[in-house]
Amino acid sequence: MRILAISDTHLRGGDIPPTFRGLVDDCDIIAHAGDFTSNECYNAFAATGKLKAVCGNSDDSELKKILPERLVFETEGVKIGIVHEGSLSIMDTTA
Repeated sequence: MRILAISDTHLRGGDIPPTFRGLVDDCDIIAHAGDFTSNECYNAFAATGKLKAVCGNSDDSELKKILPERLVFETEGVKIGIVHEGSLSIMDTTA
């Protein structure tokens, strides 16, 4: 299992840069910790079918409506947590 952990891509267009595309193609899961900053960027990553993501502080209101602030998922028996803001602990289960 290969997980690509990224955040703060801040891409304005809908294309994943060619220099980054190989990493995306070679992974099984993309764990994105937010700040896509455009719906087009989010859609490009989502189109891979590999995306697990949360919203970031620079994402627009439309993305904040569809993405959680924190996410915990399990793969191959291992739990993985994603947050953008450090104050949103993945260990806090009260929210």
